Amino acid sequence: MAMMLMALSLPMTMVSCGDDDEPATEQGGNPGGGGEDGEDDGDDGTPGGGEETPGGDVSAEAIDTLKQKQVLEATANEIMSKISATDFEEVVDLFEYVESATSDGSEVERWFDYCVSLCEGNPADDVISNIYVMSNFYGQFELRGGRWVQTASNVNYIEFNFTAGNGDPCSLRLTCSGTDFPIHIDEYDEESPFEVNHTGSTRSYTQRVENTYVLPERINIRLAKDGRFLAEADIESRVDLNRPDGYFDYKDADVDLSIAVTAGNYRWAVDRVAYSAGRTAAYEESLSVAGETLVSLKAEASGDITNEADPNGDITTLELAILDRVKVGGQIDDVAAFSRYIEDANGNDHNEAAFKENIDNANRLMNIGVYFDGSSTPSASLKLYPFASYGYYGERWSAQLVLAFPDGTSYSTFGSFFSQEAFQGVIDRFTELAGDFVGLVNPGAGVDW
Repeated sequence: MAMMLMALSLPMTMVSCGDDDEPATEQGGNPGGGGEDGEDDGDDGTPGGGEETPGGDVSAEAIDTLKQKQVLEATANEIMSKISATDFEEVVDLFEYVESATSDGSEVERWFDYCVSLCEGNPADDVISNIYVMSNFYGQFELRGGRWVQTASNVNYIEFNFTAGNGDPCSLRLTCSGTDFPIHIDEYDEESPFEVNHTGSTRSYTQRVENTYVLPERINIRLAKDGRFLAEADIESRVDLNRPDGYFDYKDADVDLSIAVTAGNYRWAVDRVAYSAGRTAAYEESLSVAGETLVSLKAEASGDITNEADPNGDITTLELAILDRVKVGGQIDDVAAFSRYIEDANGNDHNEAAFKENIDNANRLMNIGVYFDGSSTPSASLKLYPFASYGYYGERWSAQLVLAFPDGTSYSTFGSFFSQEAFQGVIDRFTELAGDFVGLVNPGAGVDW
């Protein structure tokens, strides 16, 4: 439920605020120093734009801001009309029934402790090598009279069988298949100092515990009731360490992961998390209902942007799509230069000219547009915009992400364009929907933002 709500919140954040019907010129000031009402603010500490006009990537063919807000409102309402908390009642009720019917899980606890012991190395060794592999945790249990009883140990899966309140047979099964990938991350290793007394003298030793986790290529988890699959999760992995010592380091490894969770007609998936260190990276996520994609997120990069000390390459794709109505997409060229300009701007936050120059340079590398109704023409673009504030140490500059509009002279901060008043109806409907989901697991709790 939490993952579903998190995914749903993506489009809602775009419409949780907004002005009613103001034209673009009333929402943004002149980039040379105007305020949000379009008038010159002089030195009062409100917006003071950069040398380059924001919004230069959009054209006159883009729709106006009133139409943008209408599309956002319609899109939000359409998404919420396709989702109902009642679609998940059967799954939630089943778990709640099992929880209430269980009075003794001690046999499961003893079994789990035994399985862990199978993975642990010799405690007398100077270096204890623990290898955690799923095959050590296979077993079958059944809920009988409130007590979980192990019914089999020589199986190649983990399964919990029980009877629903209406008498239907149910099961929750986890199976693994494919190639195993041993992964040793030295950050998870442990060192324990201890002392040993030898005939009156004490010697200090350090015992090292090395933990290796064996990741199956495929993991499937299924919840079934009377032969029907109510929910399912599939996890697929491929890992190439690219080093002879068996240690995992994301800077060296090639990794490709995916996870998909389905419940009825709903499917949430991280369709791909992949990177080839020093070459490429990719991320894809989506939420769909009855085969229709409601929200999708995609990012791709070339070069090594995982190196925090010295990033390089380009973010070649950034895309958030909501139904076929709204899309935010573009790219950032030369991540190293972009990061350097942002860092240099922050280092010159008391120097107006230097700050603005660095923000303008960063904007030249960022090309991200906002598109509506399948149009290839952006109706706004995302830009960094300089703002001044005044305090004890005088004038200080900072940058905010703003929406730049097609006229080339106006912009809107997110707080202005997405104010609460314009979309109060949408907010109320989303709050009600979120409350329905919360109520599934905690009746009467409600939602308080």
